[in-house]
Amino acid sequence: MFRHALRRSAKAAEEKARAATRQLVLFSRAGQWTEAVDYLARLPVKNVVHRNAAISACSKASAWPAALVLLEHDRATCKPDPVAVASAFGAKGLPWPWVLRILEDLRTWRVPADDFVGSAAVSCCSRNAQWQMALDLLFSLQMQQSVVAVGAAIAGAARTSSWEAAVALLGLRSAGVRPSFIALSTTVLACSDASKWEVVLALLRDRPLLDAVTCTAAVTACRDGSSWKHALGLLSDAWKARPWLDQEGTVFPLPSLTSANACLSALERASSWQLASSLLFDFPQNDLQPDEVSFNTVISACVGRLKWQHALALFELMKLKSLHRDAVSWSSCITACAQGQGAEAALQLYDEYSKEATQLNTVVVNAAMAACGASRTWQRAVALTHQLQYAWQALGQAPDEVSFNTTIAVCAAGQAWEMALHFFRAMADLQCNVDAAAIGAVLGACSHGRWKEAQTIAADSFSGREGLPPTMERALQKAYLSAGLSCGRNEGPRLP
Repeated sequence: MFRHALRRSAKAAEEKARAATRQLVLFSRAGQWTEAVDYLARLPVKNVVHRNAAISACSKASAWPAALVLLEHDRATCKPDPVAVASAFGAKGLPWPWVLRILEDLRTWRVPADDFVGSAAVSCCSRNAQWQMALDLLFSLQMQQSVVAVGAAIAGAARTSSWEAAVALLGLRSAGVRPSFIALSTTVLACSDASKWEVVLALLRDRPLLDAVTCTAAVTACRDGSSWKHALGLLSDAWKARPWLDQEGTVFPLPSLTSANACLSALERASSWQLASSLLFDFPQNDLQPDEVSFNTVISACVGRLKWQHALALFELMKLKSLHRDAVSWSSCITACAQGQGAEAALQLYDEYSKEATQLNTVVVNAAMAACGASRTWQRAVALTHQLQYAWQALGQAPDEVSFNTTIAVCAAGQAWEMALHFFRAMADLQCNVDAAAIGAVLGACSHGRWKEAQTIAADSFSGREGLPPTMERALQKAYLSAGLSCGRNEGPRLP
């Protein structure tokens, strides 16, 4: 009878302890760390599990001072528990010097810092961008160099842009560690940010299978390094691999649309419009649907090779696919047409744009102005500039120097010196930055019989411009001399 009563009492106490643990876990999940601490204080009987749950609640809520207080109380009553220490180390915002202090206390208590505690310590240092300290801890604690610990140290190195340290840590596989794909991806990202595309390729040499994040980072690195062939090769190899499973059963899908768009960008920078177009139309075969970024990139690639008909076809295809044609789409296609002997098509495109747009975009209008220069219709450029001026006034925006420069150049080409002078003076009135391009263009316009105006402009341009860049000075001298000679001033005018 007495033994039965003892068993019932022990069972009841055990059930109360479990109920307390469940309640503390609920507080932790809800981020209610103050409630967890108060509840722990009211418990008549506490155990290590209860304290660990309360510390975990504080850590998840970034309440690291409260977590340390609980840890200190735990240390005053018994030896520190590794789980409690690791939970405290996981608190966001915990200053990294506290990690060193607590680890020293563990040595005093002769409590070994196992892999769990060590990984948490390394993670804390990495969160504080102390990758060198994380690296020192990784070896000084004599851990088994677990995947988690190495990954945490790599993350710390990546946060401080220390790609060399990340690569060195990734090489710990010789010590019996095979870093996870997350660690590999983090290292590739660090190298990509540092524009070390050769290092990225070396890291991936033995990794034929890439997840979407790693593939995007690698392709981006090759793009930034102007190595479009490697970018295309990485994407093609990843597509050939198809979706796959790692040893833990995690599904790694095909490269994402971001990866493919990064590869298109690499081809666009190389003006490889044919390869970019071919890649674009391969998207559906690899379960991808091109978006606005995809089409805009290929259209931009056509600009560099003067393939305006192809750019126009892609632009119309965007409409058929119900994709939004933004300012980049319109300006790129207009520029492609203007530069590729399709100036009339460019101006027709702008007419279509002006009907659809609720608000004029300066970049698109500037592209149309350039098309006016190609078609030698300065009157149209003047009208566009007036449109922009009204739009700037309505929206309270600052005038755009590129717009004025383009209009002045078009007027100069059309021998419309009066309009060129008008817009040149308007730039000064609106406090625009008058650069060598604008001055050279208006001097060219004045070469058609307006020698005195050219003299005045040149004098104003050089006054107060000490330390003028040599390229700008030569450009102005050439334009000024050309204006004088065109007006019959063969004596060779001197600059003011």
